[in-house]
Amino acid sequence: MEDTDSIDPRTLRRAFSCFATGVTVVTTRNRAGGPIGLTMNSFTSVSLDPPLILFSLGKKSEQYDDFMAADEFAVNVLCEEQAELSGRFSTPGDKSFGDVPFELWKTSAPIIPGALAAFDCRLDQRVDAGDHILFICRVLHTAVVSESAPLLFHRSAYVRLEPPVDA
Repeated sequence: MEDTDSIDPRTLRRAFSCFATGVTVVTTRNRAGGPIGLTMNSFTSVSLDPPLILFSLGKKSEQYDDFMAADEFAVNVLCEEQAELSGRFSTPGDKSFGDVPFELWKTSAPIIPGALAAFDCRLDQRVDAGDHILFICRVLHTAVVSESAPLLFHRSAYVRLEPPVDA
């Protein structure tokens, strides 16, 4: 195993930020049963058969205990018009929905109307991975909800896609 003590955490974070990602809000219910959401860009597809997705949560997250107690989640892929929602669910403090509308599909996890796509899931397994926990979830229902442009994050800022150039 290689020695990683020489890797500067700020340099590593900066290098990670070079990978442009979509922005999601992962939702579930807190231990009291209320809807909560958390902005995450650590989301990926895992398998088509069975249908599995993955997201990761830092072990120091304020919502760690709620997410560890939950077994139903929804991943809501945000569009450009939902940058405010991304901010709401990414800042420290209360992650409850308040006046944010939501709907339910097959699980108790909130689905955010107007998101590009949503994945309604049940936990398949958790994997301990350094300072994060990987949540691998089975997709029970999904839909492409909007054809809007995606909300993208690159180098610690939201970015826009440019229209394709005609060849």
